[in-house]
Amino acid sequence: MPDSTTDRQPRAPHIEWVPIEKMKVSEAAQRKYSPQQAQTMADDFDLEALGYPVLNRRDGDYYIVDGQHRVGALKLIGWGDQSIECEVYTDLTEAEEAELFLRRDSRRRISAMEKFKIGVTAGRAEDVAIDDLVKSLGMTVAYYPGQRDSIGAIGTLRRVYQRSGGRVLGSSLAFLRDAFGVAGMSAHLIDGMALVVARYGEAIDGKNMVEKLAGIHGGANGLLNRSNTVQRQTGTQLANCVASVIVSQYNSGRAGNWKGRLTPWWKLDEPIGA
Repeated sequence: MPDSTTDRQPRAPHIEWVPIEKMKVSEAAQRKYSPQQAQTMADDFDLEALGYPVLNRRDGDYYIVDGQHRVGALKLIGWGDQSIECEVYTDLTEAEEAELFLRRDSRRRISAMEKFKIGVTAGRAEDVAIDDLVKSLGMTVAYYPGQRDSIGAIGTLRRVYQRSGGRVLGSSLAFLRDAFGVAGMSAHLIDGMALVVARYGEAIDGKNMVEKLAGIHGGANGLLNRSNTVQRQTGTQLANCVASVIVSQYNSGRAGNWKGRLTPWWKLDEPIGA
């Protein structure tokens, strides 16, 4: 089954001379424009290596699907009033433009965040599901370190979603958000919390989880520091160490009374350094 929301295959493009001044960019269907990259191309411009920029003509305008930095370089060398040969598609939707970009652009590595954002525009099922889930929690997927309600760990969000599904990812993010705010949205904490939710599921008392996590000295950083200590002492993957500390903290204050406790993460005694 295709990833995109449409099964329609774009019609074959044709070659057309298009004025540079008529070209536009749909930011939702493209990676972020880099002035530095365009300037680098302009400084060492080679017309023979230009190739055909790929455009889509819709609503009377020409939208760049692939080649915005090459077009930017042409403007920088003074060719902004010229026409150039391009591959031109006709009447693709913005979602189809995004999907075409993801399928065609392999010359330069697209960052995980750029690929995610473009994937959402293209209607790729996994990207849309993750985006909707994060938004339902009052947050947004964007790489703005420290900004309120911003989660930049897209690689971890995707890994947890693929590994355990949307329910586990949603519950994990909600626990961390309610306990630590945006400080809890680091990759290692999300990964470790998701391991806990996936293993214990309905046995977790959500109120107790949030209260116990919020009581950790040093907050999110304190949780991570304790997890790093466990990792140094055990040599275990950090996500598992985060999970062990979370379970230990959840069980704290219930010594001698197993009612409501979770089985320790290592299924032995409380983990080293907890």
